[in-house]
Amino acid sequence: MTEPIEQSQEQQKKRVAVVDDSSPFRMLLKQILEANRYHVDIFPSGEDFMTWKQPPETYDLIICDVFMPGVNGMNVVETIRKRPQSKLTPILLVTGDPSVEVISLARKFLVNDFIGKPIDANVFLQRVRKLLFPAKKANV
Repeated sequence: MTEPIEQSQEQQKKRVAVVDDSSPFRMLLKQILEANRYHVDIFPSGEDFMTWKQPPETYDLIICDVFMPGVNGMNVVETIRKRPQSKLTPILLVTGDPSVEVISLARKFLVNDFIGKPIDANVFLQRVRKLLFPAKKANV
């Protein structure tokens, strides 16, 4: 696990949604993100996320698994990208199958970045920071 870094007030306000059907994986991501002072909401399914009282654009970053029962990650991304208010919301796709087909499909749906499972916490945080603070170095 990575050591938390000191962050500005601006960074502490960043809201992240984690959508994954694996409870242990959701909790791992939540732990990593909260240790770095991000506000995290977790969702056990795409359907739970899409019917949540907060619309997708209220998040600064959405981290979503590809393969979930019911409303899968690509369905979530497609719905987010169709909404004018959230079409620019950064999305980090997480997948246990980083095959060419999955990556190609992710690009088709305008996913900002993707990372394969299992994750390396340091690489994961670099990707998160790159999406949340694109003008700053990822390893702030």
